[in-house]
Amino acid sequence: MDDPLCLTAIFTCDVRAPCIACSSQNWDRSHVVEARSHTGFVQMQQGEAFDTTAERLVSSPHIWTSIIRGLRRSKTLPSPPELDAIRILPHAVDNCDDADWTVAWDHGFVTAVAELVSYDGICGLTSEELASAQGPDVDTMRFISAMMDILRTSLDRFFTTPWRGDDETERLLEILQSKIIPMFDNLWEIRTPFLVSELAYTQTDPIAVTLHESLCFLAMALAVILKFYRDVDIMKTNSRIAHVLLLIWMYSPDREVRCQSLRRIVGTADEAHQTSFFLSVSHGCTDRDRISASVLRDLKDEHILNEDLLSSFECADIFSNLEPEDGGPVVHWEEPLLIPYGLAAARRQLCLGTNYDNLCIKISSIAFGLSHDQKFDLPRMGKRVYELLGLLCRFVKDVIAEEEPETLDLLLDALWWLVPLLQTHPLDPGNNRPKELAIRRLTYNLWRETTDDLNRRRLVLRSQEWKEFARVWRGVGRAIPDVPEGEASESPFEPLARCAWGGCLCSVHKPKHRMRVCKGCWVVAYCGTKCQTSDWQDRHRWRCRNNLE
Repeated sequence: MDDPLCLTAIFTCDVRAPCIACSSQNWDRSHVVEARSHTGFVQMQQGEAFDTTAERLVSSPHIWTSIIRGLRRSKTLPSPPELDAIRILPHAVDNCDDADWTVAWDHGFVTAVAELVSYDGICGLTSEELASAQGPDVDTMRFISAMMDILRTSLDRFFTTPWRGDDETERLLEILQSKIIPMFDNLWEIRTPFLVSELAYTQTDPIAVTLHESLCFLAMALAVILKFYRDVDIMKTNSRIAHVLLLIWMYSPDREVRCQSLRRIVGTADEAHQTSFFLSVSHGCTDRDRISASVLRDLKDEHILNEDLLSSFECADIFSNLEPEDGGPVVHWEEPLLIPYGLAAARRQLCLGTNYDNLCIKISSIAFGLSHDQKFDLPRMGKRVYELLGLLCRFVKDVIAEEEPETLDLLLDALWWLVPLLQTHPLDPGNNRPKELAIRRLTYNLWRETTDDLNRRRLVLRSQEWKEFARVWRGVGRAIPDVPEGEASESPFEPLARCAWGGCLCSVHKPKHRMRVCKGCWVVAYCGTKCQTSDWQDRHRWRCRNNLE
C-alpha cells in the first residue's frame, strides 16, 4: 500500500468491486489512513501547497465520498481525527492558482457529498438504525453532523463560484431538490428519539458543530441556492423542512441557532401559510404546550432583540389565534403568560435607545394585539399597558419629526389596537401611590408634548393619513385618566436603578434590563445610548462631575 499508483487504482475503482491493484475487498479504515498519508492532509492543515502526487490524487472529489461510502458499507465510522481531516476537504483547493480546476473541484465535491448524505436513507444509515430504541450513539451523531456541515460548507462555496450551467451543475440541483429535501421528511419521521435526543443538540467535541446547528444552516443554504437557480421556495413546498426547523427552535439550547430557525419559519412565508403550518404541528404532531413554552422562553430572554424578537412576537401572535385541538382546553397554561411577558419584551426593545425604526412599531402593535384578548383579565395589566404607552409616546415624536408615510401607517395600526386596550384596562384613578402617579403624569405629559408638536407642524393639513392619525391620537389622550393636583413624589428607587433621562418612562420606575452608567460621574445611569445622549444634550453635560472639572 506504499505505492501511490496503488492508491490511485483503489480510488478510481467502484466501491462495490475489489481493489484493482491489491484485490482487497475489505474497504476498512486502512484505506483512509493510507489515503491521508499520500494526499497531503498534513500540508492542507498547515496551509501549504500540495505536491504533485497530492494534486493527482485529489483531482476527483468522488474518490473521497467513495471511501466514506465504503466505510459505511462495512458498518465502520470514521474516527474523530479522520472526520477532522474530512472537514477540510471543501478547502482542498484553496491554495490552487488554477481557477478552472478550483471551480471544477467545488462543483464536483458538493455533488458527491450531496449524493453521500442522501445515500441509503441519511448518510448511509437507515431510518431503522437511527430510530432504534437505544437511539443513536455519539459516533453516529458526530458522523452525521460532520457530513451535514460539510455539505453546508460545500454549498456555500458552490454559490460563490461562477455559474457553469453544465451537466454536473444541473445534476447537483436535481439531487438537492429530489433527494436532500425529502431527507428532511425522513428526519421528521424519526424525530423521536433521533432528532430530539440530547446528542442532537449537545456539542460532542470542541471543534464540531451539533446536528441541530448543521441542519439549520444547511436548510438556509439550500433555500438560497434553490431560490436563486430554480425559483423554488422550499418553505412553501410540501416538505418537512419547516417542521424540522421548528423542533430545532424548541429543543436547541443555542440561542443563535434557535433565532435563525424561527426567522426562517415565520419570515419566508405569507400569513396563511404560517397559520396552516402551526395548525398542522399543533394538532397531534407536536405538543402545543411545548410550543407555548418555547415562545415564552424567547420573550423572557433579554438578549433576543430586533428581528429575532419580532419573529418571536409573530410566532406568538399566530399561535395564540389557533383554534384549540379537538377535545383540548381552550387556553393552555402558558398562553396567558404571553401577554405580560410580551408587553415586557416590547418595553425592553423600546427602552434600549437603539434601532428606533419600523421594527419597534411592529413589535408594539403585536404586543397590543396580544393584550386585547378578552379571555385574559390579568392583574396589573393596565400598569403594563401604560408603561409601554409612555415609551411609544416618545417614539411618536420621532415619527412626527421624520414624517415618513410608511412609518405612519404602521403606527396607525398600533394605535388602533391601543385605544380599546386603554378602555378595557384603565388605571385605577383612585390609586394615588407615588409610582402610579408618576407613571400617569409622565404618560400624560408625553402625550401632550406630542400633541403640541403635531399641532405646531400643522400636519393634519397635509394629508388624510395625518388627519386620521390626529383623530386616533386624541382618542388615546381621552383614555388616559386625570392626574390629581400636585407633583408626584420621588421614585423610591436609587438613581443608578432607574434612567436619568426624564423623557424615558424608566425614570420613574425600576427597569428590568441592564443600565448604562455614566462613566464621567458614576452617579446616574441610562437605558441605552439614546437616553444618555438625550439627557446629555438636555442637562447632564452641565452637571456631570467629569465635564465640570
